[in-house]
Amino acid sequence: MRIERSEVNERANPAQKPLAGELNHHAGQLAGELNHHVGQLAGELNRRVVVLAGDFSCHASRLARRA
Repeated sequence: MRIERSEVNERANPAQKPLAGELNHHAGQLAGELNHHVGQLAGELNRRVVVLAGDFSCHASRLARRA
C-alpha cells in the first residue's frame, strides 16, 4: 500500500509541523551554500587545469624546438 505525501503530512503530529518546516528551510539554505562553494571550487580547479595545460604546452614546444 502506497501512502501519498499529503496523507503523511495530514497524519503528522501538528506540534512537529513548524519544526519540520524550519528544518526544511535550513536544509535548503545549507544545500544552496554547498552548491555555491562547489561551483567556486570547480571554477578554481578549471582555472588551474587551464594554467597547467598552458605550462605543459609551453614546455612541450620548447622541447620540440631542441630536437
